[in-house]
Formats: sequence, C-alpha cells, structure tokens
Amino acid sequence: MRSVFLACTATAAALLCSTVTAAPPGQREEVRYSQFLDDVKSGRVDSVVLQGETIYGVRKDKTQFKAFNPETDSTALISTLVKARVAIGAKPPT
Repeated sequence: MRSVFLACTATAAALLCSTVTAAPPGQREEVRYSQFLDDVKSGRVDSVVLQGETIYGVRKDKTQFKAFNPETDSTALISTLVKARVAIGAKPPT
C-alpha cells in the first residue's frame, strides 16, 4: 500500500512540474540562447524563423520556442543551422 502511495505521489509531482515549466498550448516557450544552440547541435530543432534579434523555432517533437540572438552577425548561427539541417526562414524585424 505504501509503494502505491509513493508511486502516485511521484507521478503527481512529475505532472505538476511539467505543467509549471511547459509553455501553454499555442504559446512559445522562451529558451536561453545556449539551450537553443544545444538543441540545434543535438538534432532536436526542425525549423526556425529569424526575425530581427528573435528566433522562432519548432522542435522535431512539434513544441514551439523562441530565443533571442545575442550575436550582432548571424553568419556563425546560420552556418550551425545549415550543418544541422534545420530549415531556415526569415522575416523583417518588427
């Protein structure tokens, strides 16, 4: 009986944590630029749209995110995206 209680408590805690940290449906999770680069290099990013300093992206698991590009020249970023076979789009800054 105690193990069932512990299992239920652990499951509830895990669900609560994922609910608190996940972006609501239709909203993009804001990630650090370093996390974005890790995701790109690990093959988890499917596509991005660059708009000014903002990077809007979709991971291969269909979750959406956004990150802010601290670089003044995106040449290195674009090279990294191309090497990782990420689809790249662009829009004018807002």
